[in-house]
Amino acid sequence: GCTVVEVLVVLAIIGRLSTVLLRTLFKSAREDTAEFTAKGFIKSVDASLEIYQRDRANGVFPPTSIENFPNAGRLPNRTNLGAEALYVCLSAPGFEHDRILEKFQEQWSNTDNDSSTRKMTIYNGQDLFEVRDPWGNPYAYFNSPDYDRTDMRLYMVTNDGSDEFEAVTVTPHTNSKTKSYFNLTTYQLFSAGPDRKFNTEDDIGNW
Repeated sequence: GCTVVEVLVVLAIIGRLSTVLLRTLFKSAREDTAEFTAKGFIKSVDASLEIYQRDRANGVFPPTSIENFPNAGRLPNRTNLGAEALYVCLSAPGFEHDRILEKFQEQWSNTDNDSSTRKMTIYNGQDLFEVRDPWGNPYAYFNSPDYDRTDMRLYMVTNDGSDEFEAVTVTPHTNSKTKSYFNLTTYQLFSAGPDRKFNTEDDIGNW
């Protein structure tokens, strides 16, 4: 009861719907994988930071900035401070427990092109690296004593996952009900998430 033309039209519609459905499913699966990767990084680093804090030589979580560390010297800029401090502290000579950041070495990047005056880590070079999340932005890190410091909040961010970055203000997250900071006595480590914008609902953090 159907003409050849009608059959072809139906097949074309089914083909188009299948393409749209497959594209949607692929995009959803890719985003799920990226979020799983970001959560895995944060969980892994959380474990290393607990070891760092319990280490007798340290006794505290890494600071939000290495400005007062020996060999750091005068930093060229005040962007990505927390991310750089995280890299330096977990890669410092004498603290080589699990070398957790080596597992994510492909995501190391120096988005603001700064370096210390002398070598500060177990690795070659003086670059102050950050680890970039699956969407191309550095993970943000804040130690709790610095939550209110407004001079430590600039991060280099890409809006499209490219290597074109601009400085934006990133703030530690607060509870919408109590208005107090999450992880009030420890630290916050978080990703800007799929929308590549910090301090939005899709941020992925350790709270």
